[in-house]
Amino acid sequence: MKRWWVSWHQGGDDYRPVQWPLAKPLIAYWCSGHGEDSASLCLLAEADTAQEVDDAIMAYWPDRGEMRFFEERAAGWTPEPSRFPMRMP
Repeated sequence: MKRWWVSWHQGGDDYRPVQWPLAKPLIAYWCSGHGEDSASLCLLAEADTAQEVDDAIMAYWPDRGEMRFFEERAAGWTPEPSRFPMRMP
């Protein structure tokens, strides 16, 4: 199974997903910054295809804005822990 590192602009005052908790294939998300009228979100997912990840993102953030990047990563990859700490329930 592949890992996916994804980022997009999320408009509005509340960038949280419309459902909680996240379910597979989504692993975790982070707000990495704020612009004038949007937040930059980053997300880690694990799925066989990019389409599975995109469908899941749209289920949790139906008003998702412009994509910044959508990168395939190696199995087991995680983002830099000092900037993107993993908080497991």
